[in-house]
This record gives sequence, C-alpha cells and structure tokens, in this order.
Amino acid sequence: MAQIEAGCLALQGIECRVCGEACETSAITFRPQLRVVAQPAIDASRCSGCGACVAICPSHAVALRSPSETAVESE
Repeated sequence: MAQIEAGCLALQGIECRVCGEACETSAITFRPQLRVVAQPAIDASRCSGCGACVAICPSHAVALRSPSETAVESE
C-alpha cells in the first residue's frame, strides 16, 4: 500500500497532485480545504501497490509499505 510521507509537497502547502494523476485505480485523492492546498488521502482498499505514485513523486514522499508496516506506524 502507498503511504504519503512528510516530504509531500501538498503537505508543505505547495500545489502538487502528480501522484493522484498517476494512480490508475484512483486510490489517491486530494481533499479540498479552505485556505490551504488540497491534502492527499489514500484509499487502502483501492491501492494495488503498483508503485506508479512512487516513481513520479518529485519530492520522493510516497513509499510502498506492507499493510502490517502501515498498522505498526499508525499506533
């Protein structure tokens, strides 16, 4: 599963949606917010783990993690 990390341009307030545009399954979407850049969100049920988002990210802020790694990091 893809995971957005702290280096993400959108999380730093810079408009970027290339990972979402590269995602064929539409697992990465961007939530609009008032007065800030839209924030990325990943739908784990749609993520195929193909890596297209990893390869295209200009700030290398997308990583592929196994579901068990993601669960441990969330705790």
